[in-house]
Amino acid sequence: METIATFREASAAYIAKSLLEVEGIPAWIADEHMVGAYWLYSNAVGGVKLQVEPEHATRAAALLDEDRSPLLPELSDDLEPEEHSCPRCGSPDVIHPRAQRWSAVASLMLWLPIVFWSRSMRCRSCGNRWRPEGARSQ
Repeated sequence: METIATFREASAAYIAKSLLEVEGIPAWIADEHMVGAYWLYSNAVGGVKLQVEPEHATRAAALLDEDRSPLLPELSDDLEPEEHSCPRCGSPDVIHPRAQRWSAVASLMLWLPIVFWSRSMRCRSCGNRWRPEGARSQ
């Protein structure tokens, strides 16, 4: 096996491995458990290694080096507009009810009183509160 790339974390190595496998190149990850269990040893063992068979090494390295950033504008055009923006001012800086629930759960875990439990959204820019469409009523 030939090592074509090294990573500090196994998650980055798995993303690269997925890219290679989509292109039909079988790949393996080495030393992921050593780095995962003893992360301070990452530099000593050379990080998490992405390996391929020698006959695929040149093509695999070229695929990993390929700049795919020009594809990003095309992908972003396909995305729907931000569904959670303030209806009053249009700001995307809103607090979702789920975030409010998590703060309530965190306050319980820290033995602090619950300040609120809301199903409405709140805009940080103008202070507007509204209930998102499809929210269950109490």
